[in-house]
Amino acid sequence: MAGTRRRASALPPPAVARCLAGAGAAARDHGIIAGKWPHSLAFQPGGTTRAIDLGERIRLLSITTAFRGFLERIVFADSLENVLAIATADELDGWRDGRGGDFAHFLRLADSLALTGLGRGTGLMMSYGAYHGIDGESFPRGLFSQRAIRRTAAADADHRGRLACLDAGFLCGSRP
Repeated sequence: MAGTRRRASALPPPAVARCLAGAGAAARDHGIIAGKWPHSLAFQPGGTTRAIDLGERIRLLSITTAFRGFLERIVFADSLENVLAIATADELDGWRDGRGGDFAHFLRLADSLALTGLGRGTGLMMSYGAYHGIDGESFPRGLFSQRAIRRTAAADADHRGRLACLDAGFLCGSRP
């Protein structure tokens, strides 16, 4: 696809400059939230590790608004509400037809390369049970695969933050 070579070429990089601006917005958000020594642990389920004052909230809103504009203009070429409303593969195919934006371009490229023929991933997911809705946990704590749900306790995590059940072969095909 000729458009792919032009979009991602080293020189001139039309898509790269736009993406760097979008990534810069995310980095600025991270810097405001995490402080002088930014690290990913500043973001915790349900909030941050420190209070965000009013001035920082206003700057974050401005940066987040600009980032949303980047997503809507460059990545999706549509409003985020319309993208989030896509519920099926057929709706996704209909949405992307004739649309600009990097995501629609990626979907066309994936079709031309027959990426769906590569197969599915392992389907294994992990949840810490951190997100709660009105009726309790949105995603219960545990490991989820296509065949089994194994609930885990906090005691299953060792001092390195790794789950002992992962070491016990849950990822290697032997399901407990």
